[in-house]
Amino acid sequence: MKKYIYILLALVGAFNWGCSAIDDDLTECEQMRVYIDFDDPDAVEWGSYMGSRTLDDSPKDARIYIFDKNDNFLGSHLITTQKVYELPYKNYDSVQYVVIVSNDIYNKIFPDFAKGQKLLKGVKFDTTFVSLLNTSPYYDVNNIAQSPVDFQIDYGFIPTIRKDNPMAPHFLYVKREVGAIRCIIIGLNKYMEGENVAQQKDPYTIMFGETRKGINYQGKKAGNWVNYVFPNYTEKNDTITTPFINALPSSTEKESEIKIFKSNYQILKKNKAKNVAIVREGRAITVIIDFNNYVAPNDGGFGVSSDKWDSVNVNANF
Repeated sequence: MKKYIYILLALVGAFNWGCSAIDDDLTECEQMRVYIDFDDPDAVEWGSYMGSRTLDDSPKDARIYIFDKNDNFLGSHLITTQKVYELPYKNYDSVQYVVIVSNDIYNKIFPDFAKGQKLLKGVKFDTTFVSLLNTSPYYDVNNIAQSPVDFQIDYGFIPTIRKDNPMAPHFLYVKREVGAIRCIIIGLNKYMEGENVAQQKDPYTIMFGETRKGINYQGKKAGNWVNYVFPNYTEKNDTITTPFINALPSSTEKESEIKIFKSNYQILKKNKAKNVAIVREGRAITVIIDFNNYVAPNDGGFGVSSDKWDSVNVNANF
């Protein structure tokens, strides 16, 4: 059904652009046309879809960056998803594009380019297109980033005019690059009564990390490693619940963990406990940590049984 809607939109657009099918010369009607959407209907239909289905497929703001075949920046355009747009590049035989979709499209994590600036394509991990913002360090943990806004991205190399149908738009399908995480921590205060910690009355600081700091132009993880701090939590009957925060996805190169602090005292360390928390694109995860079920410390452990950690997927808009 979506395919028929797209064809209809393209045909309606052709009439709206003032071009008649009976014109002898349609050269002026041939433009670079784009249509941005979330999920590729062919991939979904044939079972080859690799992305995360969107939680909300209503129209959103988009910014499309255009580069020539030599990676020089030509221009950017603020548009909306699910609508055909004409872009002024028909004099180029082909262009590269990076398109970002977000409900906070003016966020500072998204780049601004100057005319002629190069699209960086280095293979180094520090070559980012979208890069998270730094925030204040926590004692000696210096690599802390602000939680990102939700966004989706796509990159491609296309002829400006479609060869198969000069009147038709290019369909560009973005992929979500953000996940979400929260923690439920049970029995932590009771557990801390047995710990000799000078800052017992200080609030807890709960941290998640590490993930890469950014995404490159192709939507791949890039940048240095960063942590995220949960901004607050609620506490009732010795059960702490944090809100969901957005995060970039975990990487196979490094485990991402939940870390709990009292001032500069880290309660959970790398002690063979199952404190790994994996964030995936387009999904929200709740990590449950239960201190009421623990065993005596051994081999440098802190009394948390490795089989009493759990994580579950839950529904959440982020």
